[in-house]
Amino acid sequence: MEREFEVYLNNYDIVKKLCWKVIRESEKGYLTYNELLRRVVELDDTGLVRAKSLAWLKKKVGQLLRDGHLVRFMVRGNWKYVYYTTPKRWREGISSIEGVIRVDYGENKRGKMKWAIKESLKVQAKK
Repeated sequence: MEREFEVYLNNYDIVKKLCWKVIRESEKGYLTYNELLRRVVELDDTGLVRAKSLAWLKKKVGQLLRDGHLVRFMVRGNWKYVYYTTPKRWREGISSIEGVIRVDYGENKRGKMKWAIKESLKVQAKK
C-alpha cells in the first residue's frame, strides 16, 4: 500500500556532499541545493529517525521509492516542499523537482505551515 513519508531537512552537515546542482534564482526566492538539503531527519509512523549518513539516506529514500511510496521533503523554516516520486528522479537530483512551494517570509510560521501543506496537496493532486 502506498504511504507518504516526510523527510525534514534541517541539518547542513549530513547531506552537504550531495549538493551538486543549484536552483538559486535570488529574485524568485529559490534555494540552492546546499540550502535545500541541510540536515535530514526522516519522519514516519515509528517517529523520528535521524539519518546516520548520506549513504543511509540515499539507500533509505531509494528503497521507499522502489516500494512505491511518496517521499516528501520539507525544508524547515522556509516551508518549501519538494517531491521525488520515482527512483529515476531521485537519482537525477534537484533537476527533477516536481513542486517547490513558495511562501512569504512572515512571522506567523504556524499559519505559513498550514498554507504550505494546503498548497503542497494541490501540487500533488495535479500529477
